Amino acid sequence: MQGAANSVLNWFAGVTRYTYGNILTYVEINNSCECVVGWSNDNGTLNAIMLPATWVTNGQTYISLTSTFDDVVRIQGTPIKYSYSAWQGHHLVYDNIGLTYVEVSGATGLVTGWSNDNKSLKLAP
Repeated sequence: MQGAANSVLNWFAGVTRYTYGNILTYVEINNSCECVVGWSNDNGTLNAIMLPATWVTNGQTYISLTSTFDDVVRIQGTPIKYSYSAWQGHHLVYDNIGLTYVEVSGATGLVTGWSNDNKSLKLAP
């Protein structure tokens, strides 16, 4: 568990944002399903971990346009920032600036693009 939030905001479209420590460290909860739809762990204090589904074992060691959401999580690990929306899909950020990220379609579950600004993504050769 994360503990008491510094602030709680009714953010937008039925989402509540809980901030911890500073405004750049937060968790967003969808009020209707009571599920996490986003977070930012800029100061490294969130108890956040993202794990791939246990049945995902295609053996890829790199990310490509045929990779799934679970492949990305298995290959890259828990992102620093994460967001999901039905119209934009999954956005997994792997740096504090937001320039190294992977986009995954909410409809197909497949990677649709990425930016590898800090060269930390394990991409297909």
